[in-house]
Amino acid sequence: MRNQTQTRMQRQAAWILFGLGLFYIPLVAGHIAFPWLFKWSSQMPLLSRENAGLLWCLHACGIFWLASMGIATFAEGIHRLRQGTSLLGRGLWLWMGGFYLFRLAAEIPCFGWASDTAIMLGLLTGLALAYFAAWRLLAPARTSNAVMGRTDAIAALLH
Repeated sequence: MRNQTQTRMQRQAAWILFGLGLFYIPLVAGHIAFPWLFKWSSQMPLLSRENAGLLWCLHACGIFWLASMGIATFAEGIHRLRQGTSLLGRGLWLWMGGFYLFRLAAEIPCFGWASDTAIMLGLLTGLALAYFAAWRLLAPARTSNAVMGRTDAIAALLH
C-alpha cells in the first residue's frame, strides 16, 4: 500500500513539474517583450550608459535564467512521467521554491502591496508553493528509525 501511495505522489509531483515547465514558455516570452512593453527605446536614453548597460545585461541574464529553469523543470517532469526516476534530485525544487520566495521578498519593498502588483505577488507565491509541493511529494519513504543522524537528515532533505 505504501508503494502505491508513493507512486501516486511521485506522479503528482511529475505533473506539477511538467506544468511548471510549460508555464515558463509564456513567462520567458513576456520577459523577452519587456523592452517593447516598457518602452525601453525612449526610457534607456534617460539612464547613464552604465545603468542602461547593467539593465540590458541583467535582462539578458534573467531570460537565460528563466529559460534554464523552465527547461530543467520540464525535462524533470517528462523524465519522471516516462521513466519514474529523477534526473536532477529533489533538492533543486526546494532551492527553486526558495528562489521565488526570495524574489517575492525583494519585490515587496520595490513595488509595495498595491492592486497593480497583486498579480505578480500572487504569481511568485504560486510558483514557490508549486515547487515546494513537488519537493514534498517527492519525499523519500519514512524510516522506522526515530533518530536520524545529521548526514542522513540532510541527505533526505535534498535527495
